[in-house]
Amino acid sequence: MQIESKSERRRAVRTYVAAVATLFDGDIRLGDYFVHDLSAGGALLIGAGELARGRRCRVLLQVAGLGHLGVDAEVAHSAQASSGAVALGLKFQELSAEVRDGLQQLVLQELERSSTPAVLVVDTNIPRLAAVAEALAALGERPLLARTPLEVIQRLSSQETELSAVFVGGSAQADSNALLLDFVREEFPDLRCFSLERAVDEEQLRELLDGFDQDVELNVPPRRESAYPAAERRLS
Repeated sequence: MQIESKSERRRAVRTYVAAVATLFDGDIRLGDYFVHDLSAGGALLIGAGELARGRRCRVLLQVAGLGHLGVDAEVAHSAQASSGAVALGLKFQELSAEVRDGLQQLVLQELERSSTPAVLVVDTNIPRLAAVAEALAALGERPLLARTPLEVIQRLSSQETELSAVFVGGSAQADSNALLLDFVREEFPDLRCFSLERAVDEEQLRELLDGFDQDVELNVPPRRESAYPAAERRLS
């Protein structure tokens, strides 16, 4: 088995990928995280659970449209923002050539389509965020994920990515969601904007995207979580 060296990890290209991560310690589920960026050497995760530096864990990456990939990792750093979110820097451990190549392929695919217009999805519920991203990817859309209104504003203000639509979810934060929807519709009137409030399948999702019906509210419920580690499969 070919093992990746530390120098190779440092040289790895890092980019955003539409993915979420679930961390495990054996059979103990440590939490769900939003993947801020990813490389063949590690990842930066954003979530609610803080882990000590040096802690080892198993990471199950769920990538929109591409399935699951499991890797072993060590926490390189952990920091808490004023918002309460935790940023975890992970370095992957003892990667086989097969897993390393899968990660590199994933990063290269994202870099190749970086100029493609994206659909921005914001939701504090990470499993639901993953479900919406999966549905969009199945329709051939490029999902771009965010957890907070601030992240949405940063994405909208950035000139790096062209957006074609925005989906806002999270019923626990109805007031902030309404304000965010009002802001987007006022400041970006040409951008399609939807609220995630009722059930919809992929066909209905496509009709909404094609029809530009901003008055319709929708919700894609989270898919049932796969058992771990049986859910793991190599990215193809």
